[in-house]
Amino acid sequence: MVMILSHGNSNVERGFSINKECLWENMKEQTLIARRIVYDSIQANGGINNFEVSKQLILSVRNSRGNYEEYKEKKRKEEKELRENFKRKREAENQLKELKAKKLKILEAAQKESLRVEEEIASLKLLQKKL
Repeated sequence: MVMILSHGNSNVERGFSINKECLWENMKEQTLIARRIVYDSIQANGGINNFEVSKQLILSVRNSRGNYEEYKEKKRKEEKELRENFKRKREAENQLKELKAKKLKILEAAQKESLRVEEEIASLKLLQKKL
């Protein structure tokens, strides 16, 4: 029972050593996943010596550069869109700050005008009482 439990993760641990052979210092996660998929499919087909190169595989390799260029273009568009969205968001925040400041100025001016009118009313009432 103890032996079964202690070796329950042997496949996972074996995968770590395979990953260590595939890793580079600056490798992205997506590259590692792609390499593991290739490695696992070769192993599933009986190893490198028994691997059959099919017409579909050859066509896939021929089209790989085009697919990579499409992927890069898609990433560029996504990054450009993110930058534009960030810029629009920043501009909207600036406009909001400006509008709030403008509102404050208008409210202050209205309050000053209201106080001036109230003082004028009070002075007219005093004048009216005197007459």
